[in-house]
Amino acid sequence: MHEAISRQGQIGLYLLEDAILELLYLTRLGSNKAWLNSTDIHHALGLQANSDSHYEIVQAVLNSLYESGRVNRKGSLKKLYWRITDVEYGKRQIGGEN
Repeated sequence: MHEAISRQGQIGLYLLEDAILELLYLTRLGSNKAWLNSTDIHHALGLQANSDSHYEIVQAVLNSLYESGRVNRKGSLKKLYWRITDVEYGKRQIGGEN
């Protein structure tokens, strides 16, 4: 039973990461200079804003994607902006693996 729960968690995290990367990819397609903040990303994903903890989930995923080199960030700690990296952008352009 624990393996099934663990697998569900892994799939959920993968899907959330992929949705964020796809959003950043599509945003960059529209304008190479486009950056999104975590609030924009949160709303674009259709997530509810019942509390600050909901925003923290998106922020945690963005930080993980940043640490793995899949997104860039700029700005101050109070107002960060995010964009898909050149490498990740290129993978999605040619239909490579995510």
